[in-house]
Amino acid sequence: MISIKKLFSKLLNLEFYTSRTDLFLAGYDHAHPKQSHAQHKEIEKYQRVYELRDNPLQPATPQKFWDKF
Repeated sequence: MISIKKLFSKLLNLEFYTSRTDLFLAGYDHAHPKQSHAQHKEIEKYQRVYELRDNPLQPATPQKFWDKF
């Protein structure tokens, strides 16, 4: 079965450049599907970063010190 990317590239006569580094990393990921503990922790860290980037916390309403007096 042909992938959608290959189908569209064939229909539209497009060529996609893939660097040697990307090919190496894709092959490495394919050969080593299980993530190490460090990789898992890094993924968790960046998921939190991306979540905060996409959905920032609302800033607290500024309160003046003397409002409570």
